[in-house]
Amino acid sequence: APKQVSYAGIVTASALNVRTGPSTACEILQVGGHNFVLPKGLVVAIEEELAGWGRLASVPGWISLQYLRK
Repeated sequence: APKQVSYAGIVTASALNVRTGPSTACEILQVGGHNFVLPKGLVVAIEEELAGWGRLASVPGWISLQYLRK
């Protein structure tokens, strides 16, 4: 089960995909017909963690925590 957390981190990937679930097998979140990606340097808030993935507080999506610096 996902663990409840609350922290902010900085995106380290040049373009980090936001996915519909905590896995690369999950679809990339679509916004206006385009993949939803986060730019490098963006600060994001994480609300849940599961198996190396974090759920964003601001949008219903997940990112790989290996590309997030706490």
